Amino acid sequence: MRVALTGATGLVGQYIARELQGQGHDLVLLLRPGARVAPLPRPALIVEGDLGATPPRTFLHGTDALVHAAFQHEPGRYRGGQGQDLTGFLRTNLMGSLALLEAARREGVGRAILLSSRAVYGQRSWAGRLDERHPAWPETHYGALKLALEGFARAFAREDGWPVTVLRPTGVYGIAEPFERTKWLGLVKAAIAGDVVPVGRASEVHAADVARAVALLLEQPTACVGGQCFNCSDRMVSTREIVAIVQSMTGARGPLPGEQVDDAFIEMDSGRLTALGLRFGGLPRLEATLKEICGRLGVLAA
Repeated sequence: MRVALTGATGLVGQYIARELQGQGHDLVLLLRPGARVAPLPRPALIVEGDLGATPPRTFLHGTDALVHAAFQHEPGRYRGGQGQDLTGFLRTNLMGSLALLEAARREGVGRAILLSSRAVYGQRSWAGRLDERHPAWPETHYGALKLALEGFARAFAREDGWPVTVLRPTGVYGIAEPFERTKWLGLVKAAIAGDVVPVGRASEVHAADVARAVALLLEQPTACVGGQCFNCSDRMVSTREIVAIVQSMTGARGPLPGEQVDDAFIEMDSGRLTALGLRFGGLPRLEATLKEICGRLGVLAA
């Protein structure tokens, strides 16, 4: 399959690109002028363009699928990513995404996968894990943006007969390139130094699992996944757990953060994905990631 991919310079996009090439797909990447993508197993066609501009026809022409993972925001911020320019934020990320999707439909691209976020949920209305039937009441501009795009994804499928599938990841971790952008890097450094680490807890999924979910959805018949939404979440992770793992790997000493107990946390049920065959990395993948971070920092115990 020939796949058009946006967002390949981001954490999730890097993993998606590698996963799709590993599955034998050919890639066409849309990159901002001057942007560089992390090394890939095989060459990919690079097309320069911006999310907020008219998509170059060379990006979409002859492709079988579009995977839209791009998102422009204030550096390091998803919540509050609009900065002081909400209108510009929406012009780029909402209208730019719609222009991209519409261009793909008109070009005859067979299907699309749109990355959304757990931020669409906002408040919870029942206890336990939230599945895709739970009402979406976003409380941030980021969540509202993603929910709006989810609505258009369903509209493309229902009104236009063009299959757009929504993948809704929770917080995503993994080794980023460049390494300095890796999630929890500062937390790991603080744990190694024995500093006090704040209490925290959130649902997480490794970027490799998100990438595998994208590949898995591309394998499904469009009649089964077009217009559908799939939660993508692995497990709850606390700062206490991260610090304890780092200490065990490095011999570092310091206080453990307390356990945060709050049933307002959003933990998504990913049963629809696991029913398709996805298996999340769980604790072993978390430990392997922290070990790699510590290894790159040169602090693993002998």
